Amino acid sequence: MKNDGVTKGSVALLGLGTMGRVLAERLLDAGHPVTVWNRTPGRDTALVERGARRAETVREAVTAATTIVTCLFDHASVRETLEPVGADLTGRTLVDLTTTTPNEARWLGGWAEERGIEHLDGAIMATPSMIGAPEASLLYSGSAEAFGRHRTLFEVWGSATYDGADHGAASLFDLALLSGMYTMFTGFAHGAAMVTSAGVTAEEFAHRSARLLSAMTGVFPMTAKVIDEGDYTGPGQSLEWTATALDTIARASAEQGVSPGPIEMTRALVLAQIEAGYGNENSDRIYEELRAGCPGDPRRGEGPGRAARSSGPHRAGSPPDRPRATSPLPRGPMLEGGCPGFSHTEGDTPWPRFSWSPTTSPGPTPPVPGSPAPGCGWPP
Repeated sequence: MKNDGVTKGSVALLGLGTMGRVLAERLLDAGHPVTVWNRTPGRDTALVERGARRAETVREAVTAATTIVTCLFDHASVRETLEPVGADLTGRTLVDLTTTTPNEARWLGGWAEERGIEHLDGAIMATPSMIGAPEASLLYSGSAEAFGRHRTLFEVWGSATYDGADHGAASLFDLALLSGMYTMFTGFAHGAAMVTSAGVTAEEFAHRSARLLSAMTGVFPMTAKVIDEGDYTGPGQSLEWTATALDTIARASAEQGVSPGPIEMTRALVLAQIEAGYGNENSDRIYEELRAGCPGDPRRGEGPGRAARSSGPHRAGSPPDRPRATSPLPRGPMLEGGCPGFSHTEGDTPWPRFSWSPTTSPGPTPPVPGSPAPGCGWPP
């Protein structure tokens, strides 16, 4: 570990957005020597007044500490910030808390290893106001030795969990959990839009939703058991029944002038599995459709998807036992201003209107407009 005369246990924090500032504050509260740097001047004033050292350049920051923490906007900004000072990072520990994909985290881990830099990828499962509180959780993967030495420091921010030597593991768990979170919030927003169209307040709907959704999370262990065993023939709501339920929700949404976009997404997964011949099986089988890959992806079907994990008497391509639900599904640009009409016909199974393209490059990707995930992508 390189010291260069710097104080043992000193930390340099690069990136002072909303999350970065809170991370630095908690380190100062715990008595750690902290050097801070941010691309935009002026965001470190309160931290410097509390005892942090201001660095004018990235190189000045990284050479002032033994542990470097990056909390930046995205993978591209991490590379732009660190690549020019790679030689200065040699012998130090780099902890990247920026929200990135697993392959981007693995790329950074490889880049660090080539330069003799100890690397940990981190994922913040908390909002800025939660940092330092018992409910805050942070995930780490990469160097086990670095995690062991820094665990006490990490626990200043929240509970610290080590997810193994794969540099991408923490990111994978982070984004998988956030997928569930965003889907849940989207579902809540959709339900709120439905009931507020009838004069009910979103606050009243929130109370009812919280009770139901809290109860539903108790089903997760049973769903996980079905998925792990790959047997969808047991008791439970069938795909055919689920398709009918989703049709009904979509029609009710359209009647209220509300986009059924979230329901359309789920319904597409259900119908794809029905058309593959699994209509009588448990609705948990949509997992297999997700694992099969995206439509248009040349890799679709290569993983342990529906054909490799078929649990019932049907196989992909065999006819369903019963005709699938054919209720009209609202179509068209519906995400704003309600539902313009119906154009769904038998055999027309639309996939959700999202843009996706496979990539093998872990390099920078352009930022997506909108609110970023909890973590270091939080807006300044």
